Amino acid sequence: MKSLDVIIVGAGAAGLLLGRELCNTGISMKILEEDKFVGNPYCTGLITKEGLNDLGLKLDEKIVENKIYGFKIYTKKDCLSIITKDVKGYVLNRVLFDNYLYREINTYGSIVQTGIKVIGCKRVNNGIKVLTNKDTYVTKILIGCDGVNGIVAKSFGLDHKRDIVEISKTYVKEINLDKNVAHIFVLKDISKSFFAWILYRKNRYEVAIGSRRNSREKLITFMKSLRLNPHKIYTSYIPLEMLREICFEHGFLLGNSAGQVKFSTGGGIVYSYYAARVAKKAVLKSLDLEDYSKNFFVNHYQKRFIEKYRFEINAHKFLRNIFLKASQTEFEELLKETKNQDIEKFISKYSNTDKPYRFLLEFATSRKTFKLFLKLLKLYIK
Repeated sequence: MKSLDVIIVGAGAAGLLLGRELCNTGISMKILEEDKFVGNPYCTGLITKEGLNDLGLKLDEKIVENKIYGFKIYTKKDCLSIITKDVKGYVLNRVLFDNYLYREINTYGSIVQTGIKVIGCKRVNNGIKVLTNKDTYVTKILIGCDGVNGIVAKSFGLDHKRDIVEISKTYVKEINLDKNVAHIFVLKDISKSFFAWILYRKNRYEVAIGSRRNSREKLITFMKSLRLNPHKIYTSYIPLEMLREICFEHGFLLGNSAGQVKFSTGGGIVYSYYAARVAKKAVLKSLDLEDYSKNFFVNHYQKRFIEKYRFEINAHKFLRNIFLKASQTEFEELLKETKNQDIEKFISKYSNTDKPYRFLLEFATSRKTFKLFLKLLKLYIK
């Protein structure tokens, strides 16, 4: 039986970003990934320019499949176009991105282990026993980065009900749409709970839609409306709500497992990194004090993450609730009024979707946009 300071379950973006934070600290650690290779080939991988700067990574040009200069929001009757001369975001190849992190971490030893499936976790006197398809470990701290309803959350009774969206996507070689723009479709008659999108990546277009249920059928309906034929369809799940409890004795959840994403769009890379920075301090302090209690992780990890990013978290919740409550007609009216008042430049100025709080604050206090903000507020509280 192997004893370690830390085990991270899952080598997706969350697990690898946390591993990157911890790999040079001198602690004994493993990242266990059930797949034979790291990297999710079907993750959209859209990240803002500001978010990539926050990560502090110098990425190879091959990792960036497209540069995004703005977005277009389509309803059934109208289109709002926000396009600038400056790069606003990047479409990353998630296989190459994850492997970039994998190689960086493993320069400190064989930390990331692939083909290792965790089949059970349970409390023991000196930590948590982790059973896998190959070895058995005992760890002082266990961190679940294994996605929505992963084995770690299930093992400690944290797989509670929450707002989860099913994403279905496919790929098309050619569509008559701008390649350097994110195309977003609000079509409540097809999906009331999330939007659809089309995004160009290297040599093909990604076409996708989110819904609380039946996303596959809704993707086919969406594509038929564009006179497109779907090919192979891939389905995944993203949380749009943070779990009330993400900590337990000797560990916690991080990333999609915890629901640390942008609730308005579902993007998880940047918020996983924000959580990883907070988690690093909590892990090192826990090992130093030999305090592995649930209370310790609640106070030094969960509460500190929420305190540090509470304004942004609440801003994303606000936007998510407006999307859920607004009818298609109300969306049409909002889009029309935005265009009539010439607010596109205002939106472009505050287009960092990672941190929408400043945008909403300016939107609420500007004379030009105050009336429109009141309409958003009415939608939020209805």
